[in-house]
Amino acid sequence: MKAATRGDSKATGVTHRQSVDGTSSGASVDASPLGGWLVFLFLLAYFGVATVYQTGSPDPIWQEGSPMDRLNGSLLWVTSAMALFNATLRSARPMAFMIWLLASATIGVVAIDELFMLHEKAIEITGDDDHPKILLIACAGVGIYILSKIERLHTSAQALLWCGFFAHFCYLLADMGDGDYFDLPLGRVTLTWIEEYLELTSTALYFSALYVQCFNVVTKSKKR
Repeated sequence: MKAATRGDSKATGVTHRQSVDGTSSGASVDASPLGGWLVFLFLLAYFGVATVYQTGSPDPIWQEGSPMDRLNGSLLWVTSAMALFNATLRSARPMAFMIWLLASATIGVVAIDELFMLHEKAIEITGDDDHPKILLIACAGVGIYILSKIERLHTSAQALLWCGFFAHFCYLLADMGDGDYFDLPLGRVTLTWIEEYLELTSTALYFSALYVQCFNVVTKSKKR
């Protein structure tokens, strides 16, 4: 009986020490909601800054290189870095590593395009800057599908990726609905604000998905 009591005491002591230094699996689980709230607050602040900066800017929102464009490009660049972090975490798995690396490179190119308006050059080649956008969303859909088959995506990360794709698709519809392919019954300014917010929302969801995936992999490795 005494031995059993001592064993219980030792077990209790271990549990207590683990909870104090934060290395127990319970501490890792408790950190997950905190990580989610942090990224939510970060993005909330980002959207606020984008709105205030664009509202107070002399550059109209439909102008290429507007504050909304620059802030979206900056967030895309951070998303590219987040994909690179995920690639580093999967360096032991060549296929997953290459997919994440390709995703990082692709998002980085899109970020540069958004910041320096490279897609405007497509008008000189194809006569329409919507063609690269259509190609991009097709690549995004295929990329998410392949990644979900090769990588062990966290449930929340996968859901956020597809939500980002949906917002991306809605952005494309809004962009095409300004008279290029069809007309939406909205004024130019209203339609452009909706378009820009949808674009920024899709980027934010993609970023959140990669953040959640990275956080999940690191948390699991700590448990081991």
